[in-house]
Amino acid sequence: MKNKILTILTLGLLLFTSINVIAQVNDNDTKISVCEKNEIISFSDLNIETKEDYITVSFNEANSYIDEPGKPMLPVCVKTYKFPIGTKIHDVEFTYSDIKKETISGKIKPAQKPIPLISLETNAQVPSILQTVEDEKIYSSAEIYPDKTHDYNIGVGLDGMQRVVILTVRVYPVSYSPAQNTVYYIQDADVKVTYEQGVSPIQPSSNYDLVIITPRKFLLGVRPLMNHKIKNGVETKIVTTESIYREYKGRDKQEDIKLFIKKCNRAMECNICSTDWW
Repeated sequence: MKNKILTILTLGLLLFTSINVIAQVNDNDTKISVCEKNEIISFSDLNIETKEDYITVSFNEANSYIDEPGKPMLPVCVKTYKFPIGTKIHDVEFTYSDIKKETISGKIKPAQKPIPLISLETNAQVPSILQTVEDEKIYSSAEIYPDKTHDYNIGVGLDGMQRVVILTVRVYPVSYSPAQNTVYYIQDADVKVTYEQGVSPIQPSSNYDLVIITPRKFLLGVRPLMNHKIKNGVETKIVTTESIYREYKGRDKQEDIKLFIKKCNRAMECNICSTDWW
């Protein structure tokens, strides 16, 4: 498949990264390698803008948002770490700099509901679907949203043809008290991962984990799926059926797609013009 573009995950984020290896002996007198990986994520000044009836907040370094319909859209920094298969993640610790506070002059914009695919064909339905609706339970409360500063999940996936352990870390640098018109934000987050090293080496890869094949007319409908996968650590791209039909000449369209998938799996590259990747 095509080369990954990783700038959205790394641009402006890293000030310092280190890996420490600590030798330990288990109950069977076998030496094991326990490693500590430290990374400091540094954020620039908080951007506050007024757009129409709402306020938006962002960091240049954030690469995602909390996008639950009706709830405030707040920036998120998503980091993905890949380890050899067999690696055991013992702990993920987070340390933050002093929390800053700022009063704003309005409400932070809530996320909108996803647009059903049918609306792409029926323009008359779009205005009502795009109507902004606030979650009253949150917007009338002085409680801090979100009620966490970070979370993470551990899974297994592919890095090219190599199975790896994937740690996806999410840092929520901004929290919001709607009833008090106040935002709280951090400028530095120190992430420390303690893990037991697996035995399989990580091979460098320039491939995607997932390719979504769709007709061009459904691009807007499947982009939220692509964003969701990327947010959870799965490198994803969209390719259109039209571009596949142009490049592959099987007995029918179904075989064109089959040939495309077969070549991607074998050669780990897809002969598709870059303008057809989304």
